Order: sequence, then structure tokens, then C-alpha cells
Amino acid sequence: MIGRIVGNYKILEKLGEGGMGAVFKGVDVMVEREVAIKVLRPEIARQPDVVERFRSEAVTLARLNHPGIATLFSFFRQGDEFFMVMEFVPGRTLEGLLRDFGPMPVEQVALVFAKILAGIEHAHQLGILHRDIKPANVMLTTAGAVKVTDFGIARILGAARMTRQGNIVGTLEYISPERIKGEDHDARSDIYSLGAMLYEMLCGHIPFQRENEYAMMQAHLMEPPPPLSRFSLNIPPEIEAVALRALAKRQEERFPTAADFAVALAAAWSQAQARLARTPKESRRAAAPAPPKPAPPAGGPDTMSRYGRTPPVGTAVDPVARPARKPAWALWAAAAVTVVVLAAIGVWLSFMLRDRALSRGKGDQPRPAPVLTAPVSRPADPGIPAPGEMPKSVRTAPAQGGPKNPVPVPETGPAKSADKELKSAPPAISEEERRRAALRALEQGTARSGDADAKERERRRVEALKALQK
Repeated sequence: MIGRIVGNYKILEKLGEGGMGAVFKGVDVMVEREVAIKVLRPEIARQPDVVERFRSEAVTLARLNHPGIATLFSFFRQGDEFFMVMEFVPGRTLEGLLRDFGPMPVEQVALVFAKILAGIEHAHQLGILHRDIKPANVMLTTAGAVKVTDFGIARILGAARMTRQGNIVGTLEYISPERIKGEDHDARSDIYSLGAMLYEMLCGHIPFQRENEYAMMQAHLMEPPPPLSRFSLNIPPEIEAVALRALAKRQEERFPTAADFAVALAAAWSQAQARLARTPKESRRAAAPAPPKPAPPAGGPDTMSRYGRTPPVGTAVDPVARPARKPAWALWAAAAVTVVVLAAIGVWLSFMLRDRALSRGKGDQPRPAPVLTAPVSRPADPGIPAPGEMPKSVRTAPAQGGPKNPVPVPETGPAKSADKELKSAPPAISEEERRRAALRALEQGTARSGDADAKERERRRVEALKALQK
């Protein structure tokens, strides 16, 4: 089938398969427009009365021209096959979005569902009922538009009473009670299906789920749908009331038209917004109605949703509930304490590093102890040299009893330094200090003069002591 040309259309790829037949993506080779091509099943194509009704209904469907409805372009026969060419809607079905992402936020539901109701109201004004409203027949385009598809298909098939099981027209999960009983129905039958779809968009579950078709039909006829608060506490009660009214068992208790449905939904959403704006955020959850706690049914068939198991009966899960947060002042106080502690640690480390650097630069080697040298004065006797002072020439006046020709002692470094010390020292010193300084200078001078013998050193020492005793 891929690559085949039927009429003016070339089949490109297969998109899916439904109750009517296979659906392909194609292109109009004349105007290069993308289209969706439905190929009718062989059992439908072999029944002339169904094909004729299909053709006459296609004439009516071609009159639908609304942004919320997928337009029907053509219906033709080629050989033994029948083809229906419709507008190609790039995007995803509402069924796929609910299956992958769960229920929609209330504000998004209000926006999307208003567009669906606008398309349905346009068809009702032209006398066309959908009869198979469900999320699989609603497309959400990549540009944000909403398109309702498969208008009138159930009505066409209704002439031969053909469905998936061969005994009723439509989809049991969304079918109205009067259609189950085979009674006459009108636009309010589509309102019931719209209410079931709104219910699923809000909470992610269909109103009734049973193990077999008979139990499903009995639930539509006899049982009220579970309240939406059973699945979520975030659905406003005003919106819930609108959805439950559309699911009323009796036709006269529902909205008479899709336009009335849209007005009631818009008013309920406005009331919910105004109520939430007046309610403090802290008390919104406390003001939410408590979920009912009915006894679990035997076998629990309604606890199974179409996409998974629901929470246990009597248990409501709030997806927006979050754990209690600490007050802002506590967070600021903790941050301030942390900053102070870190600053103290930094100061302590800086002092430690500085002391260590100082100890490495100055304290590794022991400091020399200061040498206190008492200043001495020059002796009064000119014949006795001062400590550390040596004459520039050889002294020729030896002391009494000594040798007449003393050994000349040259002027050396220690003697010169001692002479400088004596010259710069203040004269006012004690006798004891003067004596010790003279002895120290004498010992240094005699010990470091290598050219004097031991006797000469001893003689000079004795003379110096005698001079000091005077």
C-alpha cells in the first residue's frame, strides 16, 4: 500500500488502524497538500447499503468548516476499495497524552475542553451528531490547536448496527445510557460522552471500569460515577459539579447544548479562581473537602483505571502536597552562624601561619647572648699601656727589674680595637672595673702576640698587676 497512488493522492506511510479500517498519511499530488487517507474495511465495502449511506453522510460532513474539526476532503471508490480523504492533523491524540502524562492541570483542561465544545456545537447546529466522542478522536496539534476527528462515522455504521462487538454503536467507556437502551437520542447523548471525557482529563480515570461489557453497561445505567475528590484534592468543587451534571443518567438533567456546557464550565472556572484568590495559601489544603470513604466493592473492579491501578478506596493522594518547610529566619540564622565560624577559623589559621613563618625566619638559630663590656679609662701612668692599646713604636721604658731591651710588640688588631674602646669609653668608672678591663686587655694582647716569649709575657703581667695595686 505504501507508495501507491489512489485518485490524486499518494500513500506515504501508515499511521494506524481503527474500527473503520487502516489510516495512512498521504499527499495530494496536484496541490502538494498532506492528507489523512482512510481505507474502509472489506466487510464494510461489500455492503451496498452501508456504502451508500457512507457517501450521503460524507456530503453532510463536507459542510463542516470549523477550526476545531478535521475537515473531510473527499470520499471515492477505486476498484473494490473505498477511500475517505480528510485533513491531516500533525500532533498527538488526547488519549496518548493522558496515557503518557496523566491528568491535565485544571487551567489547561478548561482551555482545551472549551475548544472541543466549540467544534461539537458547530456540528450540532448543522444537525450532525458525533456519537463516538472519546480522547482517541481528539487531536492536539503542535501549534496548540484542538481538532475533533471522525464526525458522523458512528451514525454511518449505525444503519447496519455494526460495532467492535456487533451489538451496539460507539465506545462503551463513553456511551450514554439512552443509547445503551436503544432509545431515541439527540445532542445530549454527545454531552454525556463529553462529560465522561472531561472526567478523565481531570483525574486520569474513566468514570466506570468493569471486567466485562455487561457490567460496564449496568454501571452506566444504574451507578453514579465516583466523586473526583477520590482521586485528587486539587480539583475545584465547581468544576467537579459541572462534570457530574454532564454525566447525569437522565437526558433532561444534563446540559441541553454544548454551548450551555461551555458557559457553565467557564463560569465554574472563574468562581474557582476567585475563591482560591480569597483563600490564604496556608488554609487552602485545610479547606479542601475530605475524601469520602465508601466500603470497597467486592472484587474491586472499579479500582482499576484504564491506565493503571487507582489508589485504595478511601485514600486520596494530593500531588501538590509538599513537606513542611523551615521558616526563612531559621535559614538566615544558620547561614550567619556558618559565616562567623568560617571567619574565626580563617583568622586563627592566618595567625598560625604567621607565627610559623616568623619562627622559621628568626627562631631556627639561637640568638647570641649580649656581651656586656664595661668601659674602662686610660691608666694614669703613661708608662703602662692601656688594655688593648699598643704603642706605634717599640716601648723603651721598661719597668724596674726588667730587661733593658724588651722585645718589640707590633700593633695588632685586638690591641687596636681595645684602644678604640678605651678612647670612646666614659672616664667615670669604678676601680674594680678598670682593673678587670686592664687585665683582660693585657691577656689578649700578650696571648695573641706570637713574637714574645713566655718570660716577657709573665714580666709584663706582673708589672701591670703592681701598677694596678697602686
